[in-house]
Amino acid sequence: MIFPNIFRPQDLSKQIVLDNLATIRDEVVKQDAAQVNKAVDFYNNIQNSDDYLKQYGHESTEIPLQTINITKKIIDKISLLYKKPPDRNNENYLQWAQENKSFDISLKVAERFKKLTGGVLYRPVYLQDIGWRFFIDYEFKPHFVDGDPLNPVAYSIPIKHDVTNTNAKTIIEDWHIFVSDKLFFWFSKSDSRKVKYFDWAPNGEHNLGLLPVVFIRNGFPVDRWKPYPANDLIESNQAINVNLNNLNLGIQMQAFDQPFVTGVRPDEAKEIQMGPTKIITLGDSDATVGSLGFSPKLAEIYESIKFEFEAIHRAYNVNVDWSMSGDVSSGFALTVKNIDLMESREDDIALAQLYEQQIYDIVQAQQEAFKLKGPKLTKGEKLQVVFSEMNLPINEDEDRKKIDWELTNNATTVYKYMMNKYNMSEEDAKREWAENKAINEELTPRQAEIKKAFDVTTNNNK
Repeated sequence: MIFPNIFRPQDLSKQIVLDNLATIRDEVVKQDAAQVNKAVDFYNNIQNSDDYLKQYGHESTEIPLQTINITKKIIDKISLLYKKPPDRNNENYLQWAQENKSFDISLKVAERFKKLTGGVLYRPVYLQDIGWRFFIDYEFKPHFVDGDPLNPVAYSIPIKHDVTNTNAKTIIEDWHIFVSDKLFFWFSKSDSRKVKYFDWAPNGEHNLGLLPVVFIRNGFPVDRWKPYPANDLIESNQAINVNLNNLNLGIQMQAFDQPFVTGVRPDEAKEIQMGPTKIITLGDSDATVGSLGFSPKLAEIYESIKFEFEAIHRAYNVNVDWSMSGDVSSGFALTVKNIDLMESREDDIALAQLYEQQIYDIVQAQQEAFKLKGPKLTKGEKLQVVFSEMNLPINEDEDRKKIDWELTNNATTVYKYMMNKYNMSEEDAKREWAENKAINEELTPRQAEIKKAFDVTTNNNK
């Protein structure tokens, strides 16, 4: 049998292989999406649903369910770069960021969700009559080209709300955005004939000249296009929640013991009343009454919770202090405790600088394409971003002793100290020191009177 060209056996087998690979990839994407959605639930403190506790023996009808949001606490703790807005070397870009106050806030949220989910899409979009908006998507499907399975070239993003219509309150269940370096349009997942275009992308084609989204991921790709979500953190948080409810249930069982009777029919058992003011009467001489005498191992459950809590914090380089004394550790001691966290921060800086450059390029491209007013960004400019250093709490007494030692042993000067502490030039430090010295040496009127009287007495004695 002679196959038409398009159905030659080698082509058909290749297509079967490609279809199978696509199916496997879709399954992986679905599994990733399930893990990501669970991580987001835990971060948003949606932890006491039956989905996360019922399968372990706890339902909302037993006792008030208890959860503790360790996920958000740790994720926020280890997201260090955007706690303060960074310094950017481009004055116009800095002014643009200051005018759009939600920009740095959105980057802080993106950093946290990147740590949580493994990677997010960051979309700076200018909307007519609305202004700049910064969307963070943790649900999306990547699209690749042959030969590069690590760096997506396009994305399909489910859209929950119609942001182009400020009056729309209904949720959009079916629509997605497709975005690449040339295309930007809406499409219906269930009906491929349904397509929507933006005014600035007629027929779905934009002229921005780049991919207008930034894939902010938690690490450089090596063998996987996106790192896994913080699954160990989520599972540990879930285990702690289960044990907390085990502990509460054990306390309840210990406080109210379980009575039992034997030799009594079920309908008769319903008539038995128990309590300190009640007298139990059993008609049958063979009937007995008693209690099971529960002795749940509360101490063991507590230690299990404590161990799990400490272990997951150590895994994320976060220290746990069970003491309630409130003592302040010295700066050096805190540096030693947080050395792993600080090293992890240094690893994040290089990627963050890369992402900031991509964001700058996207904003500049939209400014140029839409002819927007405001601070103008220059095309092709290389952006430099300096992130604020970690400021650990300082023990003032130890810090003062350190400064005194350095001054006494000529390891520094007063001027250098002022230059470092107050970010001064040497000239400003010398002038400030001289002015302070003159003011500090001035006598109050009372002190001047005492000094004058002392001088007169001294001269008379001579």
